[in-house]
Amino acid sequence: MRVVRPLSLWLFRLLLLVPAALLLLAAVPRFQAGLAVDAAFPVPAYLVMNAELPVDSYRTAADTLAKANPQDGRSLIERAEAAARAGTAPQTVENMLSDGLARSPASVRGWSLLAEQVASQDRTRGVAYLSQSYLLGPYEYFVAGKRSRTAAILWNDLSPKAHEIAVRQAKLLWSEVLLRSEIAPMLRVEGGTALMTLAFKDDPEEMRALNRWLATERRRAAAKD
Repeated sequence: MRVVRPLSLWLFRLLLLVPAALLLLAAVPRFQAGLAVDAAFPVPAYLVMNAELPVDSYRTAADTLAKANPQDGRSLIERAEAAARAGTAPQTVENMLSDGLARSPASVRGWSLLAEQVASQDRTRGVAYLSQSYLLGPYEYFVAGKRSRTAAILWNDLSPKAHEIAVRQAKLLWSEVLLRSEIAPMLRVEGGTALMTLAFKDDPEEMRALNRWLATERRRAAAKD
């Protein structure tokens, strides 16, 4: 029987440990990012739900998320969104989103945010980013408001397929009660009213119901002032 040399045995054992070590190295950035996201809670959750918070809350969350591993795309995208809500310079936000998407290219929310960020200044890039968002997640729920606003601004440059998705998502803002808070912001952007009208052109009863709801919401807002 041949005796395995001690050095060869140790090398064999080290090779067995390599997969575990690689998994550990891959997990460390995620763990670090998770700690930063937890520390920024609940702002990331409110961002996903499109809920409004005080500006200081967004600023604190952005500063906290800056401590996450810079290789974690998700936390970079969350940081960019918080920074945008805090009033950070648009170019800085765009750079954060670009860095985040370079690491998490399948993020529907990231592409939606980037399209929204550049739509008014660079229509060509806005169309490209919005189209990528549609491609990755045509039925995405929580970005319906963002994408509807961006689609309204870019409408004349969008493809027929993008028009179809945009109309469907505009309808969603009304049919899903949790998304109705996104209607007023949409109507304030260029083309927003036209897109919402187009979405319900074949359903005048729903359009009347929407208008009644808007009137009620405006009266409530006026009463609070």
